[in-house]
Amino acid sequence: MTQHRKLFMIFRAILAIVFAIIIIAWPGKTLATIIALFAIFAIMDGLGAILYGIFDRRQKTKIMQVLHLSNGQVITIGVVEIVVALLLIFWPDATLYTAIYLIAALLLVSGISQFALAVSAKGVGRAAVILGSIVLVAFGLFMFFYPIGTIVVFFWVLGIFLLVHGVATLFGGFGSKATPESTVDA
Repeated sequence: MTQHRKLFMIFRAILAIVFAIIIIAWPGKTLATIIALFAIFAIMDGLGAILYGIFDRRQKTKIMQVLHLSNGQVITIGVVEIVVALLLIFWPDATLYTAIYLIAALLLVSGISQFALAVSAKGVGRAAVILGSIVLVAFGLFMFFYPIGTIVVFFWVLGIFLLVHGVATLFGGFGSKATPESTVDA
């Protein structure tokens, strides 16, 4: 491993550990930051789509060609992005709760339907499908009754993952020997 790759690996590991500590210590502030950053992105992307739809009538982008989008549809997408961004900015809790409840409903419907199909089915794997459907329903119920708890648990799991990943990468970076730049890594 070259010296600059080793240093980059150590830098990434330290960054992952720092983010892990921040996420675990302040899951609420982490969520607020992510929502704000996404809202800023959605506003910028929405404005870009609106401006593109208004001013560039000559040539369609690849995505517009593939999806058969007109300039009016691109403008509509831009407006929807801005509306969603404004909802996130002015009503972040309501927007977040709506998303959590929709996901919870999806998990419940999916889990119940898979359970019903698995109970009536025969053959190998039936027990695994029943167990999986029970987990889906249980998690869906947890999301319905503890929406904030769901977010906190998600960020804790993410933080723990980043912490383990960062520590493992850090040990990998310090444990490897630097080689001259002309050596090719295997």
